[in-house]
Amino acid sequence: MDAALRARGVQFILDDPGRYLRLSLSRIPVQFQFWPTAESSLAANAARLLSFGMALPFVLGGMALFLRRSLDHVGRRRFWRRGAPWSDADRRAAEGWLLLGIIVVYNLLHILTWAKVRYRLPTDAFMLLFAGQLIADCEMRIADWRRRRRGMAERSEGRGASAE
Repeated sequence: MDAALRARGVQFILDDPGRYLRLSLSRIPVQFQFWPTAESSLAANAARLLSFGMALPFVLGGMALFLRRSLDHVGRRRFWRRGAPWSDADRRAAEGWLLLGIIVVYNLLHILTWAKVRYRLPTDAFMLLFAGQLIADCEMRIADWRRRRRGMAERSEGRGASAE
């Protein structure tokens, strides 16, 4: 029975690959749904919106930050060079690419077969690591900005006192 169903499924894809592609693409919103729906309760809608809905901009921003930094790093040094010692930056880049690969492959598997929000949940924890990276980067930039501003204020106060 398993083999017969698999054969019918593969034949369905081979008969009309365009239809299968359109069907798969239509599952993307289902896999990443965070907006309220009429079928869900108020509590479920609020939980979905306040969890993944609020995290999604940080996740996407963190992934973009990782990709930019990782590709910059690859441009400066090929961390996959055979026999070369790995630096901390090399390790972080490799670990990030591994996490990104898990997220993409796992979600793609479900988009191509059977998409539901609950099938995305195992990768949410990995995605939150990218969100945390963005938040930490923003915090460091704000701290640097405050430090520079404080230094400029101290220098300007020092000049004002010496001029009198």
